[in-house]
Amino acid sequence: KTTTLQVLAGLLAPSSGTVTIDGLDVAKAPDTLKARIGFLPETPPLYRDMTVSAFLMHMGRLRGMSAEQVRKRLPDVIKTSGLEGRESQVIGTLSHGFRKRVGIAQAIIHDPKLVILDEPISGLDPKQIVEMRKVVRRLREGRAVIVSSHNLPEISQTCDRILVLHDGKLVASGSEEDLTQRLGDARIVLTVRGEQAAFEKWLTDHPKVEVMDPRPVTHPYASAVVDLEGDIRETFLREVMDA
Repeated sequence: KTTTLQVLAGLLAPSSGTVTIDGLDVAKAPDTLKARIGFLPETPPLYRDMTVSAFLMHMGRLRGMSAEQVRKRLPDVIKTSGLEGRESQVIGTLSHGFRKRVGIAQAIIHDPKLVILDEPISGLDPKQIVEMRKVVRRLREGRAVIVSSHNLPEISQTCDRILVLHDGKLVASGSEEDLTQRLGDARIVLTVRGEQAAFEKWLTDHPKVEVMDPRPVTHPYASAVVDLEGDIRETFLREVMDA
């Protein structure tokens, strides 16, 4: 995934084929396209000894903006990235989550039409993940956003369309609902608090359970791998909780 994103961002030349963004070939118009693209690699490219505002001013100037243009753009970038109150803080003193936000801020300082985020939630704690979701949703206003992640539930909460890559090939694309329908039946691993024998009997008697394989767990828990007829996970889990 990372290689693909670097090709899209114009950082790597494709070994074959072509990449077209906004009607332009990446190989033929790299400078023009880079002005329209914002890229956040998995490890944000930050100068840790600079303050947030000074760093963003520097990045804006590197992208050909005047100092006045950057100053006018800064308030919106700070708000979109969730960095209010951190403008004068030295980047090296920020938490990992806020450094990720500074990385996003540098990616959008020049108001690109396309933003590419490589693993934006990697290394974040649960609270930071929730905040990062809000940032990604705000980024969608007025621009296209590509997010790369191994975490499918996280992607489903922020993205309209999902593309699945396997061994460098695109194997599926569509909304979460589209992909779920294509998958058909569902397999889930269930672990509950209760007696294993009673749990197995309940699963065996359920009309929508096609296959039930017990899993070894320690008391007071019970566990099994379950194949369901159709993707009825939500209703099935409610029934498990009721039981």
